[in-house]
Amino acid sequence: MNENQNLFGKIAGWQIVLITIIFVFGNGFIVGTILSFDHHAYGAITLFCADILFMFFLYKWFLREKISFKKLFGSIEFRMKDFFKIFGLVILIEIFGISLDTIIAYFFPQFVQNMDSVLTYFGAGWWLVFIGISIVILAPIYEEVLIRGILMQYWAKKWNPSVGIILTSIFFTALHGEPKIFPQIFLLALIFSIMYFKTNKLGASIIAHVINNSIAFFGFLIIVRFYGFEYFQSSQATAIDKNAFIGSLFWLVFSGIILGSYIWRNWPKKDSMIPYEVNPE
Repeated sequence: MNENQNLFGKIAGWQIVLITIIFVFGNGFIVGTILSFDHHAYGAITLFCADILFMFFLYKWFLREKISFKKLFGSIEFRMKDFFKIFGLVILIEIFGISLDTIIAYFFPQFVQNMDSVLTYFGAGWWLVFIGISIVILAPIYEEVLIRGILMQYWAKKWNPSVGIILTSIFFTALHGEPKIFPQIFLLALIFSIMYFKTNKLGASIIAHVINNSIAFFGFLIIVRFYGFEYFQSSQATAIDKNAFIGSLFWLVFSGIILGSYIWRNWPKKDSMIPYEVNPE
């Protein structure tokens, strides 16, 4: 424990967990209450402002605890081939998640009744710009800093890298979405964690997170543009035929093999140093 305190000041793992839970569910409750009165613009702006204030709070907190941002983030240099590797991994995760969701819907259509998105509650309008900034930029930054940057390394140092990665991946998964997407979120969390350990660059997992959220956000906008909001509540969103099932099974196995290989080859050893210790001041 003393070693962890030397790394992150007086910050403890339970504090990160508690603060994250309070912010996520507290913010969700406030925004949800506003949206329940059909104030879509106010809800979007509230979410955006809350994210900005939360990031400012984290910045001041980390400064007080004398956390080194250079050691936390590591190098900010990225080559184009690094970006393409990250992009490829995220695309494979998306393929895996969509394929698994399709297969589940084929066997249990009552379990996946529609493709409802939380974004549908905000409606359509200029305020989606604020939602886009929050989802695509702000959330990936503070989630990676908190969960991968601090919490994962705290637990990895306290026990070992495997425990740190698995525990934070479970925690990250529990904070996101419905049970039907838990397998995809857990896989995504594992990949992001390993990516940070492999590169010692928090920017790598942030970029991956940004790409993932961009696909979700802009994919939603494209569907709304061509099919309307009704698509998310219609049966066509989950109508799965046999050909779609077979195709999804192929892509699930294909993406699963590649992603599994990446995890196996890059899983940190028990005595691996955490990025915060490796990166220079």
